[in-house]
Amino acid sequence: HSAPEGEKEHIRLYCIATAEGRAIAEEEDATLFHPRFSPSGRLLACVRQPTSEAGRRDVEKTHVEVQVMHFGGSGRRTLATGAHEDYAPAFSPDETQVAFITREQQLAIVPVSGGEPLTLAIGNEGWRAWSGPLWSPDGKRIALNFAHGEEHQGGSAGRVIWGEPETGRQGFIRGCLKVGWQ
Repeated sequence: HSAPEGEKEHIRLYCIATAEGRAIAEEEDATLFHPRFSPSGRLLACVRQPTSEAGRRDVEKTHVEVQVMHFGGSGRRTLATGAHEDYAPAFSPDETQVAFITREQQLAIVPVSGGEPLTLAIGNEGWRAWSGPLWSPDGKRIALNFAHGEEHQGGSAGRVIWGEPETGRQGFIRGCLKVGWQ
């Protein structure tokens, strides 16, 4: 889905059986990355980061967007700005919401139909997201990995932080490095 610096950026779909592919989203002035399909496969979300006139990514990273489009690339639109460029967005199981990590390392949830993102104020000073968000199968909770500074590389400083968007409840589990739902 990525092209070398200075070349046209794109997201491509490939058929595994034939190895044929086609671009469904193309950009000349931005980088497109972290594409994620919705559970049904009908929608695709990605992160878009504008590039400068010299072809370099926006150093300030102030305009990083979460975009959504239909499977074939039509209907592409921006849902939110202020996303963190390192983490993929995630569709809710019912495909009505997209969760993403903000530049401020907060979890935000925005309706696929558009609107203001709901931000769950999770984490503490010095804690950084270490993974993208993961919805529970019923869509009532969302979780992600956080770690303090660079300590997550040591293996025991991680936390799984979870929240319930409808109720605002949230919590964490210490010493846990991977998110998963059963």
